[in-house]
Amino acid sequence: MIFWKSMLDATGKEDDPICNFKAQIRHFQAKEVQTNIERQEMTTETIFGQVIAKANHYQAVPSKNGDKRIIKDDVIREYEQSFIKQCTKYKNMQINEPCRFICTVYNVSDRYDLDNSIKTILDCLQYVGAITNDKLVVEIQAQKRVCKNLPRIEFGIERLQQNLFD
Repeated sequence: MIFWKSMLDATGKEDDPICNFKAQIRHFQAKEVQTNIERQEMTTETIFGQVIAKANHYQAVPSKNGDKRIIKDDVIREYEQSFIKQCTKYKNMQINEPCRFICTVYNVSDRYDLDNSIKTILDCLQYVGAITNDKLVVEIQAQKRVCKNLPRIEFGIERLQQNLFD
C-alpha cells in the first residue's frame, strides 16, 4: 500500500490511469471504513465465568444394555446453565443464515485451549436459540486473553451477506 501511495502522490492528472486507480483505492478505503462502522454497531454480549472445554468433560457411563455411553459431566452442565441464564441479548434470535462469530475469551490462566472453548460457546449459543445451527458459523475471529480475577467471554455475531456469485 505504501508503494502505491507514493506513486499516486507523484501524479496529479485526472486522465492519468494512476489517478483512476487512486479513485478506486479511495472507494475501497471508504468501503472499509463503512465495514468498520457496521462492526462497531454489532451487538456484543459478555458471559462471566471460566469457559469449560467439552473435550475434557465427558464421562463414560453404563447404558441400559450394559454398553458404555458418553455423557457430559456436571462441570460442563453447570457452565451451560450459567451461560443460558446470562445470555440475554442473543437469546432466541434464531440466526439461520451464514454468520461471523467474533469472540474474546478471558481465561484464568493460559493453559486453556481456545479452540475447545469456541466449541463450547457455539453449542451454548445453539442451546439458547441465538443460532439455529453452529454449522452456519462460517467465519470465526477469536482471541485468548488471561484475566485471573474475572474470567469471561465477550462476543458478537455478525450476519453475512450471501455472495450472489457463489
